[in-house]
Amino acid sequence: MPSIQDALYNYLTIYYVSRARPEDTAAKTTLDFFSDMLMKEFNIPDWTIEEKEHEIIAHCSIGNSIKNYRFPKELISCMLQQMEEYPERYA
Repeated sequence: MPSIQDALYNYLTIYYVSRARPEDTAAKTTLDFFSDMLMKEFNIPDWTIEEKEHEIIAHCSIGNSIKNYRFPKELISCMLQQMEEYPERYA
């Protein structure tokens, strides 16, 4: 089983792909998968995403507290950049 940080990384990566490609049903399905994983496997009912200049912060409600997970923006945007550079691979 992945860690919360791994699941959030995967969620955020596909979140930005899905946002940039709203017609991409595979991205939407994958986004739903990771959203369900966060809610059901990690008991995170709620989270917000904060974008800063060089990082993305996921604020997660876990129990009675908020935990923050930070990711470099360039790491999260890597998949989307690949899709934009090589669209023939991601039809």
